[in-house]
Amino acid sequence: MASPRRSRHQGAATDLIPWLCSARKSYWKQTLVVVALVLLYRWVANTDPELTPLPAIKPGPRAPSCMFAGKSDESVACAVRVDLARSRSLGHTGVDCSKYINTRKYVEQCPPPARKELKSAVKTLTATRFDTVGRRALRASDGDDIIYPLLVTGAGGAGTNLASSALKQLGVVLGHEYTLGEGSSSWPYAVSDSVVGVKYPFPRKGPHVSLNVLPESSPRFRTVIHQVRCPSKNIAALTTHNNASRSFLWHAAGIDPTLPACVWGAHVWLRWNEHIETYADHRYRIEDFQTPELLARYACELAGLKCGKFKEGGESGGGDGGDEGGDGYFSGWLEAIGLKSAVRGHHREHGECPHSELAMTDPELAAKIEAMAVRYGYPSAAC
Repeated sequence: MASPRRSRHQGAATDLIPWLCSARKSYWKQTLVVVALVLLYRWVANTDPELTPLPAIKPGPRAPSCMFAGKSDESVACAVRVDLARSRSLGHTGVDCSKYINTRKYVEQCPPPARKELKSAVKTLTATRFDTVGRRALRASDGDDIIYPLLVTGAGGAGTNLASSALKQLGVVLGHEYTLGEGSSSWPYAVSDSVVGVKYPFPRKGPHVSLNVLPESSPRFRTVIHQVRCPSKNIAALTTHNNASRSFLWHAAGIDPTLPACVWGAHVWLRWNEHIETYADHRYRIEDFQTPELLARYACELAGLKCGKFKEGGESGGGDGGDEGGDGYFSGWLEAIGLKSAVRGHHREHGECPHSELAMTDPELAAKIEAMAVRYGYPSAAC
């Protein structure tokens, strides 16, 4: 009786199995198998999700974000934090500790509350139960204080990678999206993940390695610089952010991740800058600097740091920031800050988000962005 006819794919599969088994007897075959398995894993795991289209995601239940942009939410945990912060403000003229609750800004007169202090305050309230979000936030309230000199922050895609790379050339090392050396250049650090109740969207590096939210007391930064960028270009860069960042922004700022890309980016640019400007020490526009050295020296001056001699060259810092710097970006600095960049590495291609189209889609949102852009010194939101 004739054997069943095998398809071409079945034959290839059955022939491959004995070949793989015999690979142990051949070094080059074994090496080839390992390489093939690594490539297969990278393809399945999709290790670079930023380069793939974003699937539709549904926002889950949102944790209240206490004192984001200076506004309290309705949770018991936030009420307790605000009361404790205001009690700390007493006796310190001109200091409002409540505005530093959802930040990592270090203010000597406004230390974050310890876990025991929060629990004790909760017991004095008439509430008989403590909300789930409050419980989650309390887990990260204790920790050793580690204070860094500088945080450069802004909306995602505002050029935090460019800033950290430029400062590194003056001998001032900042981690990009993590802490290192003198501090960090990071958009997520504009808020406190321990207060938000959701961990930062990037893998940890440096001394603060954790799979959970970081302690509320650490890291903290003495000087916070608010770095801003032309709204229309920044919003376009934000559209490349992945679902992890979108989920974090949903919890931190209440921005619906299912909104159309440019509308979502516009909400992020507005809300994130609204929050940072409530507590930052200084602000500058990245377009005002003609060279990376000028930007780096100005940031050093604002933070009171000692800068060395500028060294040409740049490195990519990783993260999730749209039009940021990469290998060799200094040669194209003017293009990079104008976001017509020939940089390599971290730079990602994206479309445009014309402000005129936003004005037709959401006139109220467009008007708020236009007003903020003018207040920041831009001729208009379209720059």
